[in-house]
Amino acid sequence: MKIICVAGASSGVGKTTVACVMLRQLPGWAALKVTRCRRGRPCPHPKGCNVCATLTRPYRLLEMTADNDLPDKDTWRLREAGASRVFWLMAQPEAVGRGLKKALLKLKSAPGVVVEGNSAVPLVDADLVVMVKRRGRGAPSPSARAAAGQADTTIILDKKMSKTRIEQACRRILLPRFGE
Repeated sequence: MKIICVAGASSGVGKTTVACVMLRQLPGWAALKVTRCRRGRPCPHPKGCNVCATLTRPYRLLEMTADNDLPDKDTWRLREAGASRVFWLMAQPEAVGRGLKKALLKLKSAPGVVVEGNSAVPLVDADLVVMVKRRGRGAPSPSARAAAGQADTTIILDKKMSKTRIEQACRRILLPRFGE
């Protein structure tokens, strides 16, 4: 199974957008959204998702389906982009590795998986690591700096960038490594 990790300089830079564009170009691939919970720290999500505050065990792995997903959530967008299966891993920092192993085992029948989340980058043997940045954003988080050091390539988004240009950028990255 091939693995592509999509990391980002901060929350809200466009990781899900890039992951969705890639999934549309990789038929049959699965997706894994990784959320590293930071109990006792403010939620980094712009809308305050409350996932970290409600996680009561080291990690939780959910397969997201039409029955349990909500429109416009990242996992919903990954499913809508054509992922064959979508899992969401929510984990305390010390349990991310265990959760990733379990998720990847569940997805082993897929030709590949697009993993969205910085914390996965140092823990999986990815075939490709893509760093997503957005013009005008502040300093990257510590996990983003670590992921950037392992990135094979970077996509820089801005407000004026069309969906077509994002698709072209992803195609230029994917074709040499994964063909059509």
